[in-house]
Amino acid sequence: MFFTLLQSRIIHVDWIKSASQLLIAYLAFFFIPVGVGVINYLNLIAGNVLLISILLVCLPTAAIVAVGKFASKGRYRD
Repeated sequence: MFFTLLQSRIIHVDWIKSASQLLIAYLAFFFIPVGVGVINYLNLIAGNVLLISILLVCLPTAAIVAVGKFASKGRYRD
């Protein structure tokens, strides 16, 4: 939504430039806690790497297939 507002020039880049520079300056500050959290649970992640990889691959694939099946039965079918 924000990208669309910027592209349609409803929000001008000059209006958000100072705030975005501040966020970019502190970007590492926002990602360090996430990295520490991942490192704290690294043994749990390593023990379940197969399950995590299946969830990250199979669930989105199943969702895409299901949406495709439902959409093919809808009114937009050729």
